[in-house]
Amino acid sequence: MNRSKFLAPQPTNVLARERLINRLGAWDDKKLVIIHAQAGQGKSTLAAGFAASLPLPTVWYTMDAGDDDPAVFLSCLAQALQSALPEHFPKCPPPPRIRYGASGSEPAITRWIGQMFGGLNSSCLIVFDDYHVTAASSALRSILKTLFEGTPAAARFMLLSRTRPELDIAKLRSRRSVAELRGSDLKFSDQEAQELFGGIFGMPLAEAEAAAVNRTAGPERLLQRLGVPSAHDRLPVPGQA
Repeated sequence: MNRSKFLAPQPTNVLARERLINRLGAWDDKKLVIIHAQAGQGKSTLAAGFAASLPLPTVWYTMDAGDDDPAVFLSCLAQALQSALPEHFPKCPPPPRIRYGASGSEPAITRWIGQMFGGLNSSCLIVFDDYHVTAASSALRSILKTLFEGTPAAARFMLLSRTRPELDIAKLRSRRSVAELRGSDLKFSDQEAQELFGGIFGMPLAEAEAAAVNRTAGPERLLQRLGVPSAHDRLPVPGQA
């Protein structure tokens, strides 16, 4: 198994987006925060920066095609939890055998999640990055629903995707336990564009130039055209932000 799945991005030359960090921080009562936006808009960088600002431990899990297999996903999740939080997850129960798809094995999966998280009494954040890679897997959607709805309040989740996840989380939404950031929320303001180009990359922009960048390609696309590497380009982590 590729343990880089468990590594959060650690990019350099990043603009601290305080307005978005503060917005995420205001959602500390939410069970699930979803960030969905196009590639290059900084989802992973934002989530990693937010996680680093928290006084609680974070589990980072980058999803890939292998996670379409429920047994693989549960096994890797157990390793990620134990690796990041050994004091809270000293022993991992063996994943249940999935014989008839996740829906047919739902009771066994629910029991496994209960055993896995039953001893968790300290808050933690679990980030699932690159969910879009596995979005077509109905088995994984079923498992995530059970995770989000069946784990203790101490476990909070963040889901990052290039597309809006189609999840059956009506129960959480009815409790107002879900919050979302969209691509429109992640767009740079004119002031942020000036700070990014001038303060981070040494390419000062006048106010009118920053506004023009935002009206056309946007800072993210322009930086890509200039050959500035993204967060994932700087780390051996599968996928892109």
